[in-house]
Amino acid sequence: MQDTYYQRSEVSNSDLTELKNLLYPRTQYGDKEKAFKFGSLVDAMLTEPERVRYDKHTVDDVLYSGEDWELAQAMIKSLRMEARHDPLLAQVLAKAETQRFMVNKGQRFQYGNFEYTLDTRCKWDWWLPTFGFGGDLKTTFASSQKQFDEAIDFFDWDRSRAWYMDIAGSRQDFIYGISKKNQKVFKAFIRRNDPSYRFQPSQGRGRTGGFYFGRNHPRPFVQRIAGSRTRCHRQSGESVGTAFHLHQ
Repeated sequence: MQDTYYQRSEVSNSDLTELKNLLYPRTQYGDKEKAFKFGSLVDAMLTEPERVRYDKHTVDDVLYSGEDWELAQAMIKSLRMEARHDPLLAQVLAKAETQRFMVNKGQRFQYGNFEYTLDTRCKWDWWLPTFGFGGDLKTTFASSQKQFDEAIDFFDWDRSRAWYMDIAGSRQDFIYGISKKNQKVFKAFIRRNDPSYRFQPSQGRGRTGGFYFGRNHPRPFVQRIAGSRTRCHRQSGESVGTAFHLHQ
């Protein structure tokens, strides 16, 4: 089954990643294709179960080893166990729309004094229409919250969440990560316009299309919509903002 979303012409976060890789190439560690394949398995089990054949160990026509299949199931079990103690995660697993895509035609950007527009798109792992925000699921080799935070910075997952937030117009976002090493669940919560994270051009970060790339800046941020400097604040392991306290 081919997903036509990836044939669309709008600019996606994946396009930004490819552009960054061209501008700032770096050594690739591990098997990227294998990691993507395994992540797709966990994603499908949680967000597109109709694509999964448990009797054949396949997602669509892609076959998985018994070892990968068992690990994916163990990781999902751990996530569901975590939801017993995490009200947001419980709401996400019970009520979120999955694999919902959004398009923003003519989204405005600013690069210095130059303003321009792009048609942009994104596809959510989880979207909560009642609360007007969503989030992402990650499989990770991190074995601690600290390592997961480092992975967020290394793989630009903070930039990804800011991209999604701008397309949707949401004011907060989240990432749940499940460790492939020990099945622990890690969390990061993001919200817009937090004063504790400030734009610091003196730190020096390469820029492309209004997005700041590079790893030299000590804090995750993105300069995005024209006419404002929007900041993105990330906190790990605890909910922030009233919308995250869904049990109240």
